[in-house]
Amino acid sequence: SIGLLKEYIIQPFKDIGATVDLFIHTRKDAWWLPAAELPFRCLSVEENRNLDLSMILSDANPLEMGENAALSGRRAFLYQSYMQQYASLWAVWRLKLQAEEKDRQTYDWVVRSRPDCYLTEPLPVKDLTPNTVNFPWNDWWPYEMEGVRVETLTDKFAVGPSKMMDVYFNKVNWLSDFCRKYRIQGEAFTAWQLRIAGIPHLRHDKIKIEQSDLKYQFSYRPDKEERAR
Repeated sequence: SIGLLKEYIIQPFKDIGATVDLFIHTRKDAWWLPAAELPFRCLSVEENRNLDLSMILSDANPLEMGENAALSGRRAFLYQSYMQQYASLWAVWRLKLQAEEKDRQTYDWVVRSRPDCYLTEPLPVKDLTPNTVNFPWNDWWPYEMEGVRVETLTDKFAVGPSKMMDVYFNKVNWLSDFCRKYRIQGEAFTAWQLRIAGIPHLRHDKIKIEQSDLKYQFSYRPDKEERAR
């Protein structure tokens, strides 16, 4: 997916004459080694460690749901995986802000892309909807709030104007409010956050994302003795 990152995301911006800056935050696992080979402006790597779960834990999100794969239907460290993802988003956001402060200008477009995912075609840069956060049309999941089915958005990829993406990246400031009322789900949380913040967004019919067959292969539990070699 790193090769597709260059071909399908970075190159389409270069093709229209744009300058592309790449910001990466990762933990010391097997993902950071190939990431270090990318033409990044800034790469931040930290130790893989347990993060505080208090922003997630609530009656709607009891501890056992985040530690039991049979209950969550997913990994046995579900809450840790969410916290690590949102901590990385916050860290990348800080790197972007520092670059904008140094350059004394904001980016026209900011892209968020998970390293274990890839677009199926080059990003249609010229067809992006302006003044809006653009999401892939696929990879959204059903969710209900107060018994009503709501529209969700993939939490794996987004592209939008810098100021709007500031809200998207800063999920840690919204997490507690969501989790006090609702079961954590990245797609529902993403849609709720932007809706509450009044950020225009849409599922773009020319953007489709897929997840690598290697998903989670290098996502190590921070409380285990697993290390990248």
